[in-house]
Amino acid sequence: MDGSGLDSSPSSFDPAQSAVKNSIMAFGTTRLKELRTAMTLVNIPRTSAQFSTLFEAMRADLNSFEDLSRLYRAQWNADAITFNRLPLEISQAIFHLVSQDDQPRPPIDIHARGQFMRSLDRWDYRDREFEPQFLRGQGGSLGWIRLGHVCSHWRRALLAMPSIWAGALGALPSGFDTMLQRAKNLPLTIQIYSSHYRIGALSVYTRFLDAAGSDLASRTQTIFWYDMEGSTHQYLSNIFATNSFPLLETATLCIRLRQKVAKVKHTPLILAPRLRRLRLQDVFCRWSSEVLSHLHVQSAQPKEDEPIVSLRDSHLDFILRQSARSRSEIILRDCFEMEFADEVPKASPLLSRKPSSVDIPNLTSLTLRALADRGFEEEEDDIRSAWFPAARFIRVIKVPCTAQLAVTISRNTPLEDFDGRYFVEDIWRTCIETRPSHAYNGVALQEEYFDDPTHAQQLTISLYEAAAIASDPEAVHTIGAPFALVSGSLSITFEEIGDWGGHFYLHDIHFFPPLFEVLPPSQFGLLTHTGVGVYPHRVWENTTEEYAAALRVCSNVHTFTLSNPHDKGELSYVLLIMELLCSCSVFPMLKHLILHEDVDLPRLVKQLERRKRSFAQDGRSMSRLQLSIPSQAYKPGLTEDVEALQALEEFADIVLRDAVAC
Repeated sequence: MDGSGLDSSPSSFDPAQSAVKNSIMAFGTTRLKELRTAMTLVNIPRTSAQFSTLFEAMRADLNSFEDLSRLYRAQWNADAITFNRLPLEISQAIFHLVSQDDQPRPPIDIHARGQFMRSLDRWDYRDREFEPQFLRGQGGSLGWIRLGHVCSHWRRALLAMPSIWAGALGALPSGFDTMLQRAKNLPLTIQIYSSHYRIGALSVYTRFLDAAGSDLASRTQTIFWYDMEGSTHQYLSNIFATNSFPLLETATLCIRLRQKVAKVKHTPLILAPRLRRLRLQDVFCRWSSEVLSHLHVQSAQPKEDEPIVSLRDSHLDFILRQSARSRSEIILRDCFEMEFADEVPKASPLLSRKPSSVDIPNLTSLTLRALADRGFEEEEDDIRSAWFPAARFIRVIKVPCTAQLAVTISRNTPLEDFDGRYFVEDIWRTCIETRPSHAYNGVALQEEYFDDPTHAQQLTISLYEAAAIASDPEAVHTIGAPFALVSGSLSITFEEIGDWGGHFYLHDIHFFPPLFEVLPPSQFGLLTHTGVGVYPHRVWENTTEEYAAALRVCSNVHTFTLSNPHDKGELSYVLLIMELLCSCSVFPMLKHLILHEDVDLPRLVKQLERRKRSFAQDGRSMSRLQLSIPSQAYKPGLTEDVEALQALEEFADIVLRDAVAC
């Protein structure tokens, strides 16, 4: 008895089915033992009739087992829900989810790609950006189209989804006509990825120039054109000159270039009255839409040359004139024209406008990035910068108090190589004057080092307006997170890049004190330091004194947040800040001290004792603090931590909080 009739193959294994099978086999084994016992009893005559009776009984039992197995399998299949029995709407929803992560990819020429990759400069980090993220290092693929080759049911479900075909037109150039037919009459998303080794992509561009081009353009709702060889400039002008796009809402035009080519002198006009989102990479186009809400213009910046696309004042003036009142987001990165300080134009469309004369009432986010100076062969007083046109752009706009303003100033030489204080002061003044009535009362500093091919360091200083801190000590821990994205914040990032593979150390004394030439330090009540390495090094005595002076003038700071106050690193920057805090001349009005990450309780006790003595020597008493520290800093099993926590209660009301990202 082998249990025939039950499928025991590994491919059909199911725990529930296996349990039923085992119970049937157990019953059969018991029954077989009973029959064997009956056959071996001595009082049973050994006649053929008796054995025949036992054999028939065994056969009947076996047939019963097989019938039971068939009934069970039929019932199991009737109860199980298979993909083929799912409602069509659920099947199509699954296909849509799969299509988001498994897009079709155009085929590649392996040999051409090998030659292209060998030609790349391995030190140039921008070579990483020659393809969209999901295409990087990938060959051709059918993507979600493969689902239609699994079974006839899946194929019927996929063919009944015109929206999924309409959303990937052009991703497979050779299948363009078939996908267009299956999209039926729905609005189209046109995806084009052209490069030296992606096969057939340019043929999609030419479809907009043939007899049916106007019909195709009239149905296009989204375009994503990604050119990795710089060969589509000629097509863009002709396509937009000969076609209008009445349904177009989102357009992304990216032209990645390794080397400088002849700049495009024309600026094509996109006739798309419904266009709401426009992203331009290494190309600039004008638009007719009055409802454009999101604009992103970016240019690659070769190491020894100007950006591929340099926006002149006429381009910037167009950005302000066209659909300014509907704009909610503006991003202009590395696309400002480089100018020498003594070559700033005396007359331009921007200079003819009055300061803060262009109101952008719906703006929620403005992001600018400009190269501050070349610094290779110019004299120290001969600054070549893209900040000058960026500043002219900022000066003429008026932004809401709730808008986020983020400016990045990128440099490739250390600031201390020339006197740049006035330069930083001008940056602060220009940005702050966009909202002259805004009452900033908080400032946050955060430095980051990116250990990637950019070899960049960033120091971000953010100004924000915060409500008065709650008097409840339990609410203290809610203050101190980075404020770069707070509504109404102003964030300026100073970035230094070493093209030669190294990096320059940023010293926040070069960027922080100039702020107080524009805004009085007494108006700041909250000060936040986050990140590692943002503070002056203890071996630089002149830096230390200058930084201490910057902190002393902030006499009204009542809330101070510090990250890694007791970093045990040999070259700790943060230790010095806590040492400065031991003096009563630094933050004399301090009420709330919020510490993150590495906190040494015994050391903190000694530092607060020194601060108390400093106040006593000055004839004053130290205010009782509201102290917030992470709960991980306190180890109840350590006697020194228990004693330190008890000692801290002399100076502060303590909140042990769960870790808060800082």
